[in-house]
Amino acid sequence: MLLIEKTFELEEYERLIKKEIDIFIFTKPREERGDIESKINNISPSSKVIIMDYIQEENSVNVKLYDVTSKNANDLLLSRNHYELIEYFKTLRCDLKRILIDMTDMDVKLLAMIIAIFRLVSTKKLFVMYTEPKRYLTRKVQREGIDDSNEKCEFEFHDSYQGADAIPFYMHTDVDYTSKQQLWIVFLGFDRNRTNRLYESKNEPSNVIPVITHPSARPGWDKYAFNANFNFISENELLHKIKYISYSSPFHTYQMLDEIYSEYNDHHIIISPLGTKPNTLGVLLFTNIHPDIELLYDNPYIKRARSVGVLKTLIYDVSGLLNV
Repeated sequence: MLLIEKTFELEEYERLIKKEIDIFIFTKPREERGDIESKINNISPSSKVIIMDYIQEENSVNVKLYDVTSKNANDLLLSRNHYELIEYFKTLRCDLKRILIDMTDMDVKLLAMIIAIFRLVSTKKLFVMYTEPKRYLTRKVQREGIDDSNEKCEFEFHDSYQGADAIPFYMHTDVDYTSKQQLWIVFLGFDRNRTNRLYESKNEPSNVIPVITHPSARPGWDKYAFNANFNFISENELLHKIKYISYSSPFHTYQMLDEIYSEYNDHHIIISPLGTKPNTLGVLLFTNIHPDIELLYDNPYIKRARSVGVLKTLIYDVSGLLNV
């Protein structure tokens, strides 16, 4: 499948896209790069700004309407039935609207639900925004010893995990997952423990394709992901199976998955998006239209800021991937 990549940077967004957006969707920001005000100044007076938050402990979604003038957010809906969200967006006539989602600070489970909803509801145009940080926070940890010489820095992302759980609209009970050989495609991130836990949760599939971003957002981050997962890669003899993709392109991710899907169409394919948010977006867009693919995610608890500063903002026009 040949995809036409439509990616815009912040200047193009400000000049060409921003004032044309009918509905903006944000989540409550935890980090500087998730700031809402900086992304909606000078928008059209007729535009709606919606704030959606996933409440992990209750498995519910809180929807608020943001008043640009007063800067207050008013409650619209607290949904534990995710089909209520579909009905809500139907009332907005999204099929006639140009919509922008800011996924920068958004929980992956919520992003997955929104992507699925807009495939069911349909939109005139769908853009997804992502802002990169200048750097991620790190913490010192000890490795294989007790003296200071074994202290290393690790990126400080998550404290704990809810565990592997079905994401609404992505778990298809009518599909027989047991009759085929498994293929696990895992997008490797900076946390070695996440990879190992999910691998064990699926009884250690014998067929694994690890994916690492190269080039990465920062020089050396691809090496960090490789080193963090080195034991998993070496112990399972996966060095020759690694696939490399750009950190910033959901379109490249989609294209790669389409090629793997064609090659392994007799397998039960499981995908775990543990890497970058743009790669995760590509995974969600692809799995959403392939009900025979299992999405395996461990739902980390994110309680605080994990990054510092604001770098580049990218906007993806994914309209063409919703109804392929």
